[in-house]
Amino acid sequence: MENKKNNDQLVQNMRFYGELRLKQFTLFLTWLTIVGVAIVQGGERIIFLDTTLKLLLAFASMLVCGILWIMEVSSTLYWKTHREKCMDNWPRAKLKMSYINATNAVLILYVCNYAFWLLCTVAWNGKWYLSLLFGLLGLVLLVFSVLNYGYFEGKSKKNFIL
Repeated sequence: MENKKNNDQLVQNMRFYGELRLKQFTLFLTWLTIVGVAIVQGGERIIFLDTTLKLLLAFASMLVCGILWIMEVSSTLYWKTHREKCMDNWPRAKLKMSYINATNAVLILYVCNYAFWLLCTVAWNGKWYLSLLFGLLGLVLLVFSVLNYGYFEGKSKKNFIL
């Protein structure tokens, strides 16, 4: 009885972290929509000291992307930890190409989005030192993801996508 109760709680925790990933993704897409509209409608507006609205939004978008990226990795790791404890209650299909999965797709989405905004800061004449700083931050986020997802460990090594 105690084991079943424990497994039920693990499954509920997994469901929570799965739903959390979806909510984070929804928030991410909402942010992109708001930023896109703001850039189209008033992106050339000078905010202060020759800094345009679109440039400030590009830097803010990298910050939001980085924060949600870290939250995504954390949610995925918690989900995986709970799944390993109750694999019988959450079966998974055997995939022929296991590196094509939702986790890697979302990682690629975050990397591409972050790179897009970084290139926008360069193209829109952002301060070179801020672009460099955010570029290094993006590299740290990528290393953080690769190390935490375990792409260099044992059987996960075949899932390495870069």
